[in-house]
Amino acid sequence: DSGLPFHHDEETVIAVQIAGRKQWSLYGEPMPPGMPCSSEPTEEEPRQQFTLSPGDALFLPAGQRHQCRAEGSSLHLALVVEHVHGGVACEQLKELLEADTQMLDPAPAVLGAETDLARIEQYRRRLHELVDSIDIGKLIDQKRKIRRTAKPVQFAWREET
Repeated sequence: DSGLPFHHDEETVIAVQIAGRKQWSLYGEPMPPGMPCSSEPTEEEPRQQFTLSPGDALFLPAGQRHQCRAEGSSLHLALVVEHVHGGVACEQLKELLEADTQMLDPAPAVLGAETDLARIEQYRRRLHELVDSIDIGKLIDQKRKIRRTAKPVQFAWREET
């Protein structure tokens, strides 16, 4: 038997069972976008469990924690519905912060409270400037273009004898 370990997808997935059978286990409510997925479910028992046969389809909303296990040879087709959201701005902000010399300039620990407050205010102002410099619309458009130009994946299916 083979399958996928416990995880969640950031995109909505429609799984269509093509051949064989696959058991699916769903856990809890969908995770919010950008949340990491632990390697093991926090719930002891799945919220739902069922088996897909050829021709069956399953709708998995983005963030739905799940795992699946094939019963022998199995193949499903995953139709992915992309979600591009403002979270792409976090990636851009992280890059800007890592490259910004003003934000990386350490304040000496021996300075007094007034200097600390002034430095904190300087960091706060610079952080606002960096956030304001991000064009979220442009980032979303770039993300969509990157995904549209992805190369198709080729695979082979063979029946076990």
